[in-house]
Amino acid sequence: MHQHEPTLEDEEKRAYADRLLESAARWGLLRDTGKRKWSERTRSYQTIWEAVPGKLESDWDAWRKFHENLQSLK
Repeated sequence: MHQHEPTLEDEEKRAYADRLLESAARWGLLRDTGKRKWSERTRSYQTIWEAVPGKLESDWDAWRKFHENLQSLK
């Protein structure tokens, strides 16, 4: 399969996804496993995240609401 060069839009989407993952980690919902996986698409190593055990659905709901509120401010 032919790989396309990442566009500015691709980079912006990836950066946004990275910020969301890091935010979830700061909220204690995700943690970095210490493992990395090579991505042919981005040509970089990607962090392997895992959910923190024992977190409630309401914890995730609060995090989602926080980010929805941030989006509405833009």
